[in-house]
Amino acid sequence: MASRAVSSTIRLDELLATIARAAREALDTAEAAIDTYDPANDSITIAAYVPRDPEPGWEQHVGRTYRLIDFPVDREMLLGGEIVEELVSDPVLDERNRQWTIENGEKAFLNVPLIFGDQPFGIMVLVETEVERRWSDEAVVLARALGEQAAVAIEHARLHRRVQNQAITDGLTGLFNHRYFYERLEQEIARPDGTARRCRC
Repeated sequence: MASRAVSSTIRLDELLATIARAAREALDTAEAAIDTYDPANDSITIAAYVPRDPEPGWEQHVGRTYRLIDFPVDREMLLGGEIVEELVSDPVLDERNRQWTIENGEKAFLNVPLIFGDQPFGIMVLVETEVERRWSDEAVVLARALGEQAAVAIEHARLHRRVQNQAITDGLTGLFNHRYFYERLEQEIARPDGTARRCRC
């Protein structure tokens, strides 16, 4: 039952963090992040961030949202579907991105669009902070494969969430149905501290 399952959002966050960690370790980069795309709001949100050497407060990166109207180059990469390398010294680098890069002490990026079918789901970003790294063909192939896994994970999580929503809402009114009420009641009864809180259904 849904009441006994971990939420799809939590599972997706964990899975994307695992993929980002695998990419960071396999390609030996300083940082790896996965940003998810929200076309309705024309924004990206950092869904996973894995640094090699975590600093205090590094977890605060996760959940930050950025409007793509402020980063048109990122939108172009996302919708273009091509892997893009960026170096801080590159004269054609967008000045807004260069300033962002300098402020964060970063030297080089490998930007991997997350595409499933023809639909963009986000970007995986691999970051170097020590040197302006040139990425090998083998590194790009591996990054692409990991990006494809992340895109599939995001699509499956969204489909799962859609099915869950259809199961607990009335198709005509969009209101929660009896199944939702009873599952929430079961969750409250099963609270670890033994005390049910008031349900704000």
